[in-house]
Amino acid sequence: MSLQHGAFVISLDFELYWGMRDETRLDAYKANLAGVRQAIPMMLENFSRYGIHATWAIVGFIFFQDTHDLLQHLPTLKPDYRDIRLDPYRHLPDTDKNPSLIPYYYAPELVEMVRDYAGQEIASHSFSHYYPDEPGSSLKSFSADLDAAKEIAKRYCINFETYVFPRQQYTSQYIEILAKNGIRSFRGDARSGFYHCPEKHDGFYTLKRGMRLIDSAFNLTGHQSFTPGIYKTPNHALINIPASRFFYPHCPCPALNQLRLERIMRGMTHAARKNEVFHLWWHPHNFGAHTLENIQRLERVLEHYHSLQARYGMQSMSMQELAKTYPIPVIRQASNATTINCPQHTCETNWTSI
Repeated sequence: MSLQHGAFVISLDFELYWGMRDETRLDAYKANLAGVRQAIPMMLENFSRYGIHATWAIVGFIFFQDTHDLLQHLPTLKPDYRDIRLDPYRHLPDTDKNPSLIPYYYAPELVEMVRDYAGQEIASHSFSHYYPDEPGSSLKSFSADLDAAKEIAKRYCINFETYVFPRQQYTSQYIEILAKNGIRSFRGDARSGFYHCPEKHDGFYTLKRGMRLIDSAFNLTGHQSFTPGIYKTPNHALINIPASRFFYPHCPCPALNQLRLERIMRGMTHAARKNEVFHLWWHPHNFGAHTLENIQRLERVLEHYHSLQARYGMQSMSMQELAKTYPIPVIRQASNATTINCPQHTCETNWTSI
């Protein structure tokens, strides 16, 4: 099955400090996190102006008013990560004593703002920024995490059908759990080998990271446009809407900024011509610093989409909208899909185009 016109998909991983706490100190990243409250309204205004439908994958913790509110709604079972630095439950901020910390962890007003803008889908980025590939995770605690995410979303009259795994960590067993809970689609890895499998487990972390940075500016892996596919598990199937390209934020080098923009726009053009999908993603906190420069770069991408829409009929679609254009088959027996030997990770060999 193929699209009648190309599709432009945008997804954003909205996580505030919950997605960065094991990567950097809060005081080192406060500017980016504080800037989210300026960046998101500006992004939404531009999405509205250009008719962009986007998917916002939001960490469930962000839905709460503060830590006291969160503590009233913890899941029944939590992950027992071997690396305690990954466990957010051991590092909850004391917002009663330090209310100034709230903006870096919680943003229910932004959840409502996104929800109320036309064409914006709210998806799940897990409840706690859950890491399925880390030692100490389990299918049971993942299910409890998903249940908690669904429950807090009900407070805002949200019933999500799309899931974005933190750090792109997943296996077919976790996909099964999503399918059993009414999830129709998820964001898979870009199909190039540079992007497959959790980096820290495959022994080529530095090389792959370097190749991705080069690929952001120069065409090493192709345009990464695609036709959506079915990801089959033994008993279920979900629509796989893989990432095409990460929208790197503004950097001090004008030439690199330009090369990265051109790389994105060439991929969009290829998708429009071939009636395929181009899927661009980033985090709102990537735009938290140098916000005006980043919004200007976004406007150039959206203007390019507008020209592709006029010339080729390209459509802007959320992940949910795209998934609903494809039927999900009923799996009646175990799939014979094979997997690449990546520790705890099922790569894209059980991904088939529709």
